[in-house]
Amino acid sequence: MAPSYTNSGALLFGRVLVAVYFIIDGCYKTSDQAWPGYRDFIFARFNEMGLQDEHIGYGAFGDMIAASLIGIELMGAVLLLMGFRSYGAGCLVTYLIPMSFVSQQ
Repeated sequence: MAPSYTNSGALLFGRVLVAVYFIIDGCYKTSDQAWPGYRDFIFARFNEMGLQDEHIGYGAFGDMIAASLIGIELMGAVLLLMGFRSYGAGCLVTYLIPMSFVSQQ
Protein backbone atom coordinates (compact mmCIF):
# COMPACT_ATOMS: atom_id res chain seq x y z
CA MET A 1 0.00 0.00 0.00
CA ALA A 2 1.44 3.36 -1.06
CA PRO A 3 1.61 6.17 1.45
CA SER A 4 -0.88 8.96 0.89
CA TYR A 5 0.50 12.45 0.58
CA THR A 6 -1.45 15.63 1.05
CA ASN A 7 -0.59 19.07 -0.13
CA SER A 8 -2.47 20.93 2.58
CA GLY A 9 0.75 22.38 4.00
CA ALA A 10 1.76 23.76 0.61
CA LEU A 11 -1.71 25.24 0.06
CA LEU A 12 -1.63 26.90 3.49
CA PHE A 13 1.86 28.27 2.83
CA GLY A 14 0.79 29.67 -0.56
CA ARG A 15 -2.36 31.23 0.88
CA VAL A 16 -0.35 32.88 3.67
CA LEU A 17 2.22 34.22 1.18
CA VAL A 18 -0.45 35.74 -1.06
CA ALA A 19 -2.29 37.26 1.91
CA VAL A 20 0.87 38.71 3.44
CA TYR A 21 1.84 40.28 0.09
CA PHE A 22 -1.51 42.06 -0.25
CA ILE A 23 -1.53 43.11 3.43
CA ILE A 24 1.94 44.66 3.13
CA ASP A 25 0.98 46.35 -0.14
CA GLY A 26 -2.28 47.72 1.26
CA CYS A 27 -0.66 48.96 4.46
CA TYR A 28 2.12 50.66 2.50
CA LYS A 29 -0.44 52.49 0.35
CA THR A 30 -1.99 53.99 3.49
CA SER A 31 1.35 55.33 4.76
CA ASP A 32 2.15 59.04 4.65
CA GLN A 33 4.90 58.30 2.16
CA ALA A 34 2.77 56.48 -0.43
CA TRP A 35 -0.79 57.81 0.00
CA PRO A 36 -0.35 61.16 -1.84
CA GLY A 37 1.27 59.45 -4.83
CA TYR A 38 -1.32 56.67 -4.93
CA ARG A 39 -4.18 59.18 -4.66
CA ASP A 40 -2.65 61.31 -7.43
CA PHE A 41 -2.20 58.22 -9.60
CA ILE A 42 -5.83 57.14 -9.18
CA PHE A 43 -7.04 60.71 -9.75
CA ALA A 44 -4.95 61.11 -12.92
CA ARG A 45 -5.98 57.75 -14.37
CA PHE A 46 -9.70 58.35 -13.74
CA ASN A 47 -9.23 61.80 -15.24
CA GLU A 48 -7.63 60.31 -18.38
CA MET A 49 -10.42 57.77 -18.68
CA GLY A 50 -12.99 60.58 -18.54
CA LEU A 51 -14.56 59.41 -15.29
CA GLN A 52 -13.71 62.56 -13.36
CA ASP A 53 -13.45 66.18 -14.44
CA GLU A 54 -10.09 67.79 -13.67
CA HIS A 55 -11.82 70.95 -12.42
CA ILE A 56 -13.41 69.04 -9.54
CA GLY A 57 -10.01 68.53 -7.92
CA TYR A 58 -9.01 65.78 -5.55
CA GLY A 59 -12.16 66.21 -3.54
CA ALA A 60 -14.34 63.21 -3.18
CA PHE A 61 -14.05 60.88 -6.13
CA GLY A 62 -10.29 60.23 -6.30
CA ASP A 63 -9.96 59.82 -2.55
CA MET A 64 -13.06 57.64 -2.24
CA ILE A 65 -12.02 55.33 -5.05
CA ALA A 66 -8.43 55.04 -3.78
CA ALA A 67 -9.56 54.36 -0.21
CA SER A 68 -12.18 51.86 -1.37
CA LEU A 69 -9.64 49.95 -3.45
CA ILE A 70 -7.24 49.77 -0.51
CA GLY A 71 -10.06 48.64 1.79
CA ILE A 72 -11.13 45.88 -0.59
CA GLU A 73 -7.51 44.76 -0.98
CA LEU A 74 -6.93 44.58 2.78
CA MET A 75 -10.27 42.91 3.48
CA GLY A 76 -9.60 40.25 0.85
CA ALA A 77 -6.14 39.56 2.20
CA VAL A 78 -7.35 39.26 5.79
CA LEU A 79 -10.21 36.96 4.77
CA LEU A 80 -7.76 34.82 2.80
CA LEU A 81 -5.41 34.67 5.77
CA MET A 82 -8.24 33.68 8.12
CA GLY A 83 -9.20 30.77 5.89
CA PHE A 84 -12.23 32.18 4.08
CA ARG A 85 -10.70 31.34 0.72
CA SER A 86 -13.65 31.97 -1.58
CA TYR A 87 -14.60 35.30 0.04
CA GLY A 88 -10.99 36.44 0.20
CA ALA A 89 -10.31 35.46 -3.39
CA GLY A 90 -13.52 37.19 -4.45
CA CYS A 91 -12.46 40.41 -2.76
CA LEU A 92 -9.00 40.24 -4.30
CA VAL A 93 -10.48 39.66 -7.77
CA THR A 94 -12.82 42.59 -7.13
CA TYR A 95 -9.72 44.66 -6.35
CA LEU A 96 -7.55 43.38 -9.20
CA ILE A 97 -10.02 43.82 -12.07
CA PRO A 98 -10.44 47.61 -11.70
CA MET A 99 -6.73 48.00 -10.94
CA SER A 100 -5.84 46.21 -14.16
CA PHE A 101 -7.87 48.75 -16.14
CA VAL A 102 -6.52 51.70 -14.17
CA SER A 103 -2.90 50.55 -14.37
CA GLN A 104 -2.68 49.86 -18.09
CA GLN A 105 -1.16 52.59 -20.19
